[in-house]
Amino acid sequence: MIKVKTLLLAISLGLFATTAATAQVKEVRKDNTAVEEKQLKDELKPKGMEERLALTEEQKGPYKEINKKYAEKIKVLRDNPEGDKIEKLKVAKSLQIDKDAEIKALLTEQQYTTYMDIRQERKVAKAAKKESMEATQQAK
Repeated sequence: MIKVKTLLLAISLGLFATTAATAQVKEVRKDNTAVEEKQLKDELKPKGMEERLALTEEQKGPYKEINKKYAEKIKVLRDNPEGDKIEKLKVAKSLQIDKDAEIKALLTEQQYTTYMDIRQERKVAKAAKKESMEATQQAK
């Protein structure tokens, strides 16, 4: 009888240790992901973008104004509960095209190439985040 109790205790401790170790690994992953996401967000903020694009002092003011103007337009579009989602997406895409055209006129060719590379990085990061969230939800 004592051997059975000892065996059950050993199994219970083993399961507990495995569960605790797994939980710690998940916490580390969440922390690393959070740090990486914060770094990416910081780089993609206007100030981070200014640094990555190596904007001149003359370019910084107009660059900020362009971003501000289109951020306000997108906010109005998102905050409006009325309207068709597909139509809103079309308007948002049109606004992004207009913004890109204004940015292109402001930047040098090399800066614009960097700008578009950064936008592509954003798309990839956003898709990866979405995929990760979907996988997490399916695992539940």
